[in-house]
Amino acid sequence: MKRVKVGLWLWALVLLMGWSATVSSAAFFERRHRRKSMPPVPATTSFELNRVGSSVVFPVHGNVYPTGFYNVTLTIGQPPKPYFLDPDTGSDLTWLQCDAPCIQCTETPHPLYRPSKDLIGCRDPLCIALHLPGTPKCDNPEQCDYEVEYADGGSSLGVLVKDSFYFNSTNGVQLKPRLALGFVNFLFDNL
Repeated sequence: MKRVKVGLWLWALVLLMGWSATVSSAAFFERRHRRKSMPPVPATTSFELNRVGSSVVFPVHGNVYPTGFYNVTLTIGQPPKPYFLDPDTGSDLTWLQCDAPCIQCTETPHPLYRPSKDLIGCRDPLCIALHLPGTPKCDNPEQCDYEVEYADGGSSLGVLVKDSFYFNSTNGVQLKPRLALGFVNFLFDNL
């Protein structure tokens, strides 16, 4: 009986010490990394945004039940228009259905994307990074064709373009980077 009490006291002491260390290290970290308030600076790069302690927040809409579909709204293009994007972790590529003929595409809750004329070429580092090593797809040197296959058996085929994205940061600065995205001309949904 005495051995059980000693064992319980030892466990309680270990838990208390662990909790104490966690609380004190969190307080130390907070004091150490607390920054003085800095006035907003017009920023155009992520480096400058990080310097002033800002970020871009995307509210997520949707529900896991019953279908598990989520989306974020991003403003893309010239002129800027809102589009719903799936925050998919199944690939590194963000894509939109475009206004070109699209095979097996679904209805979208927003206007179809009209891509800029800024195609990414097949030798561009962005295109090369999208493909597996040793599998260059360069049927047309002026454009980067892509195919993304997902774990559920679905896939997306299209072309890579650059376009303007509009982000509002938490410190009030608006960023307008030109980023790559795919515009889809074939979808296969295995759901």
